[in-house]
Amino acid sequence: MVKDGFMYQKCYDSIERSAIQDLAKYTLVTLNQNTIYAAQKRDAAQAGYQLTPKSIASGDSIGYLYLFMNDHELLRIGAGQVTSYQKTDSLVAAADLSQTDQTIFEQLDQQKPGESASTITVKAGPAVVGMSDSINYLTDATADQISNNIVIGSVQNGHVTIASESTR
Repeated sequence: MVKDGFMYQKCYDSIERSAIQDLAKYTLVTLNQNTIYAAQKRDAAQAGYQLTPKSIASGDSIGYLYLFMNDHELLRIGAGQVTSYQKTDSLVAAADLSQTDQTIFEQLDQQKPGESASTITVKAGPAVVGMSDSINYLTDATADQISNNIVIGSVQNGHVTIASESTR
């Protein structure tokens, strides 16, 4: 699902967040020298699509490319397959992304300048947030490399309390 410039995906017991990147904000030289962009561009071409410096796109920790074709169609390219997704609604259902999860992502981004909340995992205990230096999967090789795990103490009245942190 897409919300406020980010793409969110559920994967097992986690929610992963990646930045939607407007590639027009990068110089052509910068993009062409970027090995991640080059690999995604090649994968798109092999699937019959173009990833250009004018594209709006995202990526994920598995290596998929998400190419926004227009306001209503998103393509997932990777693993030799192309899957098309159609926008069905402008609202994000709580079952897809709860207000609590949205608050955790937003507040930890604010509380930890220079880091991005990239994953929220909930197993038997409290939520654990994986912090990364970047969630720009199309242009940054360090995207999704968890540098810090934050255990959430509570989320009450829109305020997130951190119980503990562990740096890797």
